[in-house]
Amino acid sequence: MSFRSHHLFSSRFCNPREAHEKGLVENLVGYARRNFMVPVPEVNSFDELNHLLKQRCLAETGRRLRGETETISEMWQHELSNLLPLPARPYPCCRTVAVRPNRFSMVTFQTNRYSVPVECNTDLLLLRAFVDRVEISDGCSVIAIHQRCYGREQDILDAFHYLPLLKRRPGAFDHAKPLRMWPHPEALDRYLDCLRGRLPYREATMEFMRVMDLCSNHPIDEVAQAVEKAMASGSPGIGTVSYILRSCRQPPEPVSFLAAAPGCPVVAARDLSQYDCFIGR
Repeated sequence: MSFRSHHLFSSRFCNPREAHEKGLVENLVGYARRNFMVPVPEVNSFDELNHLLKQRCLAETGRRLRGETETISEMWQHELSNLLPLPARPYPCCRTVAVRPNRFSMVTFQTNRYSVPVECNTDLLLLRAFVDRVEISDGCSVIAIHQRCYGREQDILDAFHYLPLLKRRPGAFDHAKPLRMWPHPEALDRYLDCLRGRLPYREATMEFMRVMDLCSNHPIDEVAQAVEKAMASGSPGIGTVSYILRSCRQPPEPVSFLAAAPGCPVVAARDLSQYDCFIGR
Protein backbone atom coordinates (compact mmCIF):
# COMPACT_ATOMS: atom_id res chain seq x y z
CA MET A 1 0.00 0.00 0.00
CA SER A 2 2.83 2.44 0.80
CA PHE A 3 4.39 1.77 -2.62
CA ARG A 4 1.07 2.52 -4.36
CA SER A 5 0.59 5.66 -2.28
CA HIS A 6 4.09 6.85 -3.15
CA HIS A 7 3.62 6.43 -6.92
CA LEU A 8 -0.16 7.13 -6.97
CA PHE A 9 -1.49 4.11 -8.84
CA SER A 10 -4.15 1.48 -8.18
CA SER A 11 -3.69 -2.28 -8.32
CA ARG A 12 -5.63 -4.88 -10.25
CA PHE A 13 -4.82 -8.39 -9.16
CA CYS A 14 -5.25 -11.65 -11.04
CA ASN A 15 -8.62 -13.35 -10.92
CA PRO A 16 -8.90 -16.20 -8.41
CA ARG A 17 -7.72 -19.55 -9.78
CA GLU A 18 -6.51 -17.85 -12.98
CA ALA A 19 -2.76 -17.95 -12.50
CA HIS A 20 -2.07 -18.01 -16.23
CA GLU A 21 -2.81 -14.25 -16.37
CA LYS A 22 0.73 -13.52 -15.18
CA GLY A 23 2.48 -15.81 -17.66
CA LEU A 24 4.02 -12.90 -19.57
CA VAL A 25 5.60 -11.55 -16.39
CA GLU A 26 7.08 -14.94 -15.53
CA ASN A 27 8.47 -15.31 -19.04
CA LEU A 28 10.11 -11.87 -18.83
CA VAL A 29 11.68 -12.77 -15.49
CA GLY A 30 13.13 -15.92 -17.05
CA TYR A 31 14.41 -13.96 -20.04
CA ALA A 32 16.12 -11.42 -17.79
CA ARG A 33 17.69 -14.17 -15.68
CA ARG A 34 19.07 -16.05 -18.70
CA ASN A 35 20.37 -12.98 -20.51
CA PHE A 36 21.45 -10.67 -17.70
CA MET A 37 22.45 -13.01 -14.87
CA VAL A 38 24.10 -15.91 -16.69
CA PRO A 39 26.94 -16.31 -15.98
CA VAL A 40 26.58 -14.87 -12.50
CA PRO A 41 28.04 -11.33 -12.56
CA GLU A 42 31.16 -10.76 -10.46
CA VAL A 43 30.83 -7.36 -8.79
CA ASN A 44 32.07 -5.70 -5.59
CA SER A 45 28.87 -3.97 -4.49
CA PHE A 46 25.15 -3.67 -5.11
CA ASP A 47 25.73 -0.30 -6.76
CA GLU A 48 28.08 -1.90 -9.26
CA LEU A 49 25.57 -4.71 -9.88
CA ASN A 50 22.73 -2.24 -10.46
CA HIS A 51 24.86 -0.25 -12.91
CA LEU A 52 25.75 -3.44 -14.79
CA LEU A 53 22.11 -4.54 -15.01
CA LYS A 54 21.07 -1.08 -16.20
CA GLN A 55 23.63 -1.18 -19.01
CA ARG A 56 22.44 -4.63 -20.09
CA CYS A 57 18.83 -3.45 -20.09
CA LEU A 58 19.70 -0.40 -22.18
CA ALA A 59 21.47 -2.65 -24.66
CA GLU A 60 18.09 -4.32 -25.28
CA THR A 61 16.43 -1.12 -26.50
CA GLY A 62 17.62 -1.60 -30.05
CA ARG A 63 16.08 -5.08 -30.31
CA ARG A 64 12.86 -5.60 -32.29
CA LEU A 65 10.39 -8.10 -30.85
CA ARG A 66 8.84 -10.74 -33.04
CA GLY A 67 5.69 -9.47 -34.72
CA GLU A 68 6.52 -5.80 -34.09
CA THR A 69 7.60 -3.21 -36.64
CA GLU A 70 9.36 -0.93 -34.16
CA THR A 71 12.23 -1.46 -31.76
CA ILE A 72 11.82 -1.53 -27.99
CA SER A 73 13.22 2.01 -27.78
CA GLU A 74 10.74 3.36 -30.34
CA MET A 75 7.77 1.71 -28.61
CA TRP A 76 9.00 3.07 -25.29
CA GLN A 77 8.93 6.62 -26.64
CA HIS A 78 5.25 6.15 -27.55
CA GLU A 79 4.54 4.78 -24.08
CA LEU A 80 6.15 7.71 -22.27
CA SER A 81 3.29 10.06 -23.08
CA ASN A 82 0.90 7.82 -21.10
CA LEU A 83 3.03 7.68 -17.95
CA LEU A 84 2.94 9.90 -14.88
CA PRO A 85 6.14 11.72 -13.86
CA LEU A 86 8.21 10.09 -11.15
CA PRO A 87 7.99 11.53 -7.61
CA ALA A 88 10.64 14.02 -6.57
CA ARG A 89 12.09 11.45 -4.14
CA PRO A 90 12.57 7.74 -4.88
CA TYR A 91 10.62 5.17 -2.94
CA PRO A 92 12.70 3.75 -0.06
CA CYS A 93 12.91 0.04 -0.86
CA CYS A 94 13.38 -1.12 2.69
CA ARG A 95 11.70 -2.62 5.71
CA THR A 96 10.87 -0.08 8.41
CA VAL A 97 10.48 -1.08 12.06
CA ALA A 98 10.42 0.73 15.38
CA VAL A 99 13.26 -0.22 17.76
CA ARG A 100 14.36 0.67 21.27
CA PRO A 101 18.01 1.07 22.30
CA ASN A 102 19.15 -1.04 25.25
CA ARG A 103 21.52 0.02 28.01
CA PHE A 104 24.49 -0.80 25.75
CA SER A 105 23.27 1.68 23.08
CA MET A 106 22.28 -1.06 20.67
CA VAL A 107 19.07 -1.86 18.82
CA THR A 108 18.02 -5.32 17.68
CA PHE A 109 16.84 -6.29 14.21
CA GLN A 110 16.44 -9.93 13.11
CA THR A 111 18.49 -11.14 16.11
CA ASN A 112 21.45 -8.85 15.22
CA ARG A 113 22.34 -5.82 17.34
CA TYR A 114 23.43 -2.50 15.81
CA SER A 115 25.01 0.34 17.78
CA VAL A 116 23.69 3.89 18.08
CA PRO A 117 25.48 6.94 19.58
CA VAL A 118 25.59 6.88 23.37
CA GLU A 119 24.31 10.48 23.41
CA CYS A 120 21.01 9.30 21.93
CA ASN A 121 18.33 10.08 24.50
CA THR A 122 15.34 8.90 22.45
CA ASP A 123 13.56 5.80 23.71
CA LEU A 124 12.00 4.96 20.34
CA LEU A 125 13.99 4.92 17.10
CA LEU A 126 13.17 4.08 13.50
CA LEU A 127 15.21 1.41 11.73
CA ARG A 128 15.15 1.08 7.94
CA ALA A 129 16.68 -2.14 6.63
CA PHE A 130 17.81 -1.91 3.00
CA VAL A 131 19.31 -4.81 1.12
CA ASP A 132 22.86 -3.60 1.77
CA ARG A 133 22.65 -1.34 4.83
CA VAL A 134 20.72 -0.44 7.95
CA GLU A 135 19.81 3.17 8.73
CA ILE A 136 18.66 4.26 12.18
CA SER A 137 17.00 7.63 12.74
CA ASP A 138 15.52 9.51 15.67
CA GLY A 139 12.64 10.84 13.57
CA CYS A 140 14.51 13.98 12.52
CA SER A 141 17.84 12.78 11.15
CA VAL A 142 19.82 9.60 10.54
CA ILE A 143 22.02 8.92 13.57
CA ALA A 144 23.63 5.63 12.50
CA ILE A 145 24.36 3.70 9.32
CA HIS A 146 25.67 0.13 9.32
CA GLN A 147 26.32 -2.48 6.69
CA ARG A 148 23.48 -4.96 6.97
CA CYS A 149 24.36 -8.26 8.58
CA TYR A 150 22.68 -11.43 7.30
CA GLY A 151 24.07 -13.63 10.05
CA ARG A 152 22.38 -14.28 13.37
CA GLU A 153 23.03 -12.94 16.87
CA GLN A 154 25.90 -10.72 15.73
CA ASP A 155 26.97 -7.35 17.16
CA ILE A 156 27.67 -4.64 14.58
CA LEU A 157 29.34 -1.79 16.44
CA ASP A 158 30.70 1.60 15.46
CA ALA A 159 33.61 2.65 17.69
CA PHE A 160 32.79 6.34 17.26
CA HIS A 161 29.35 5.80 18.79
CA TYR A 162 31.06 4.98 22.11
CA LEU A 163 33.87 7.54 21.98
CA PRO A 164 32.18 10.09 24.33
CA LEU A 165 31.72 7.33 26.92
CA LEU A 166 35.34 6.17 26.59
CA LYS A 167 36.55 9.73 27.13
CA ARG A 168 34.86 9.62 30.54
CA ARG A 169 36.31 6.18 31.24
CA PRO A 170 39.68 5.97 29.46
CA GLY A 171 40.68 3.01 31.61
CA ALA A 172 38.25 0.85 29.62
CA PHE A 173 39.81 1.81 26.28
CA ASP A 174 41.93 -1.33 25.78
CA HIS A 175 39.04 -3.64 26.67
CA ALA A 176 36.25 -1.96 24.70
CA LYS A 177 34.65 -4.35 22.22
CA PRO A 178 33.73 -1.61 19.68
CA LEU A 179 37.42 -0.68 19.37
CA ARG A 180 38.41 -4.30 18.78
CA MET A 181 35.92 -4.39 15.91
CA TRP A 182 37.03 -1.02 14.49
CA PRO A 183 38.69 -1.43 11.06
CA HIS A 184 41.56 1.05 10.95
CA PRO A 185 45.03 1.39 9.41
CA GLU A 186 47.94 -0.15 11.25
CA ALA A 187 49.56 3.29 11.49
CA LEU A 188 47.06 4.25 14.18
CA ASP A 189 48.16 1.32 16.37
CA ARG A 190 51.78 2.41 16.01
CA TYR A 191 50.73 5.95 16.85
CA LEU A 192 49.04 4.81 20.08
CA ASP A 193 52.18 2.88 21.06
CA CYS A 194 54.24 5.99 20.31
CA LEU A 195 52.05 8.15 22.54
CA ARG A 196 52.20 5.65 25.40
CA GLY A 197 55.97 5.61 25.13
CA ARG A 198 56.01 9.36 25.74
CA LEU A 199 53.05 10.04 28.03
CA PRO A 200 51.33 8.36 30.99
CA TYR A 201 48.63 5.85 30.06
CA ARG A 202 45.64 8.10 30.70
CA GLU A 203 47.10 11.13 28.91
CA ALA A 204 48.20 9.04 25.94
CA THR A 205 44.77 7.43 25.65
CA MET A 206 42.99 10.79 25.78
CA GLU A 207 45.37 12.21 23.16
CA PHE A 208 44.67 9.25 20.88
CA MET A 209 40.91 9.70 21.23
CA ARG A 210 41.26 13.37 20.32
CA VAL A 211 42.98 12.23 17.14
CA MET A 212 40.11 9.80 16.56
CA ASP A 213 37.77 12.79 16.64
CA LEU A 214 39.53 14.08 13.53
CA CYS A 215 38.08 11.15 11.59
CA SER A 216 34.67 12.82 11.72
CA ASN A 217 35.94 15.58 9.39
CA HIS A 218 38.73 13.77 7.52
CA PRO A 219 38.97 10.35 5.84
CA ILE A 220 40.64 7.85 8.12
CA ASP A 221 43.40 7.19 5.57
CA GLU A 222 44.32 10.89 5.63
CA VAL A 223 44.43 10.83 9.44
CA ALA A 224 46.70 7.76 9.30
CA GLN A 225 49.07 9.54 6.91
CA ALA A 226 49.06 12.61 9.16
CA VAL A 227 50.02 10.64 12.29
CA GLU A 228 52.84 8.95 10.40
CA LYS A 229 54.22 12.36 9.40
CA ALA A 230 53.78 13.60 12.96
CA MET A 231 55.72 10.63 14.36
CA ALA A 232 58.46 11.13 11.78
CA SER A 233 58.77 14.78 12.79
CA GLY A 234 59.25 13.83 16.44
CA SER A 235 56.16 15.75 17.55
CA PRO A 236 53.22 13.29 17.60
CA GLY A 237 50.75 15.52 19.44
CA ILE A 238 47.21 16.39 18.41
CA GLY A 239 48.33 19.89 17.43
CA THR A 240 50.87 18.58 14.93
CA VAL A 241 48.42 16.07 13.45
CA SER A 242 45.75 18.76 13.04
CA TYR A 243 48.26 21.12 11.42
CA ILE A 244 49.35 18.45 8.93
CA LEU A 245 45.75 17.70 8.00
CA ARG A 246 45.00 21.38 7.41
CA SER A 247 48.16 21.93 5.38
CA CYS A 248 47.42 18.95 3.14
CA ARG A 249 44.12 20.43 2.04
CA GLN A 250 44.02 22.40 -1.19
CA PRO A 251 44.53 26.07 -0.28
CA PRO A 252 41.77 28.43 -1.43
CA GLU A 253 42.40 30.66 -4.38
CA PRO A 254 43.73 34.07 -3.29
CA VAL A 255 41.26 36.92 -3.46
CA SER A 256 42.48 40.17 -4.94
CA PHE A 257 41.22 42.80 -2.52
CA LEU A 258 42.92 45.59 -4.46
CA ALA A 259 40.88 44.91 -7.55
CA ALA A 260 37.66 44.84 -5.56
CA ALA A 261 38.42 47.92 -3.42
CA PRO A 262 36.74 51.20 -4.43
CA GLY A 263 38.87 54.08 -5.64
CA CYS A 264 40.14 56.68 -3.15
CA PRO A 265 37.89 59.77 -2.89
CA VAL A 266 39.22 63.08 -4.18
CA VAL A 267 40.24 65.40 -1.32
CA ALA A 268 39.82 69.12 -2.02
CA ALA A 269 42.73 71.47 -1.26
CA ARG A 270 42.46 73.42 2.01
CA ASP A 271 43.77 76.85 2.99
CA LEU A 272 45.89 76.24 6.10
CA SER A 273 46.56 79.92 6.78
CA GLN A 274 43.44 80.08 8.94
CA TYR A 275 45.37 78.17 11.62
CA ASP A 276 47.82 81.09 11.96
CA CYS A 277 45.38 82.84 14.25
CA PHE A 278 46.03 80.21 16.92
CA ILE A 279 49.80 80.75 16.90
CA GLY A 280 49.59 84.32 18.18
CA ARG A 281 47.55 83.34 21.22
